[in-house]
Amino acid sequence: MGKADYSREEAAKALGYSGISGASARAVAALSHYGLLNRNGNAYALSGLAEEIIHPTDETGLSKKRAIAKAAATPKLFEKIIDRYKDQPLPGLLENILLREGVSGSSTKEVVEILKETLRFAGMLVNGVVSNSFSNVVISDNLAS
Repeated sequence: MGKADYSREEAAKALGYSGISGASARAVAALSHYGLLNRNGNAYALSGLAEEIIHPTDETGLSKKRAIAKAAATPKLFEKIIDRYKDQPLPGLLENILLREGVSGSSTKEVVEILKETLRFAGMLVNGVVSNSFSNVVISDNLAS
């Protein structure tokens, strides 16, 4: 997949799916939520953030790590949790907090696991403590940029 526009079906196929299904639609939507695919109507294209991860230009690897951390903090709910619990452990009652944020009761456990997995992958959850930086490279002051 390059910078050209793709249909949702073409994007799903580029991800290894045979076409549009529930799983492929969720994968395409997730990439959009993480800021890795730009959507313009029914067309999708790789974002600059995705390009930085896939084709980094800095030999130290810091720009790629920074882009991964920025993608991890791009979903609005994740950004809110990261901001709220920066430099603190994630609370044990995170499922209840997510309920109050509008996550359905049947999805809270899954969302908690996805959040934790995402933050660990990005290097932003170490020993249960949330950080908005990776290897001392601050992602942004408010994660919105």
